[in-house]
Amino acid sequence: MQSGDPKDATNPAKTKLRLYNRFKQREHRSLLRSETSYLQQAIATLHAQLRQLQARPSTSALSWRDVAAGLQAATAASLDEQADLQELQRRQQHFLTAMTHWVAGHSVQRGLSTQSTWRDLSVLADPATRFASLDWVSKNLYYNTDAVFATFGLCGPTANMRDQRAFKYEVLETGTIQLTWHYHLFVDKPLDDVAPRVKALFWAPRMEGRFTLEPPPGVAVHCLDAEMLATTAVDMEYKRVQRGGLEPLNVLAREFRSLNTRTLVGSSIAFDEAWPRTAPLQRHCKVWVLCERLSPTQTQVRILAMSSDEAASTLRLSDAETERMGAHIAKLGDVLHGNLVNLVVADQ
Repeated sequence: MQSGDPKDATNPAKTKLRLYNRFKQREHRSLLRSETSYLQQAIATLHAQLRQLQARPSTSALSWRDVAAGLQAATAASLDEQADLQELQRRQQHFLTAMTHWVAGHSVQRGLSTQSTWRDLSVLADPATRFASLDWVSKNLYYNTDAVFATFGLCGPTANMRDQRAFKYEVLETGTIQLTWHYHLFVDKPLDDVAPRVKALFWAPRMEGRFTLEPPPGVAVHCLDAEMLATTAVDMEYKRVQRGGLEPLNVLAREFRSLNTRTLVGSSIAFDEAWPRTAPLQRHCKVWVLCERLSPTQTQVRILAMSSDEAASTLRLSDAETERMGAHIAKLGDVLHGNLVNLVVADQ
């Protein structure tokens, strides 16, 4: 049974159109079948990949929340570090400014003289710069050791191998009495035996304002900045020597060590911002002690001690000053010599 208009069957144009439409429909259905087959295969492949991924153990990959939290923590740490660096910069700038101003007030001593060579040394009070000022003063003394010895005729190991000693006092134009005592000693003992004895018999007492081994009555010695110095790697002491009726004397002492030498230096500190004084310092002292290893069994000892003390109207030391030293000025040379003789004869 046929449908449609019978005339259409005899119309070539319509017949051609009808055939074309059928062709396109078959082509479209074929394309749909191909796409469906492709998609079904893709689905099967994805399901297989999903099963493989699900079968794998869990990885260490972080979730975006964990990543965000980590970035936030890193940002906070970076900001804290920035604040710390800014504070460090502020402290360093403060330190640099303070030390530049302080060093500018300590002019370099271009030459040394056997006459008055005193300079009023100072120490800063700010904890950030206090140790640096103490360190600078002591290193300056150490640096000048050889020059000071050369000025006062204390030559090195090439000098005549004989003991030399000299003690003198002179009245300076300032109205003070300057004491100068130097010693050149050769000891037939190892350096490690000699250096501690010299330190105990001479250097330690002198750093307390006396020449004798036993302190005179009424002398009080206070260790300053002990806690601060204990935290450093240097062998340094800073003491305040108080004697009734006399202005306190602040004394800085330090020991420098090398393989073949032990160098002991010390100096009075005229101005300490942490311990202001009411009047200019009337007494000064400086000490250089150098113990050198000449051989495994011989040590050379060179000592230079200088002090400046206020004289009375008679240009003689007052009784209080004599008592503070522990001996009459005329006997000080013998007292010091006796102390070091003990060094030579001990354990022999």
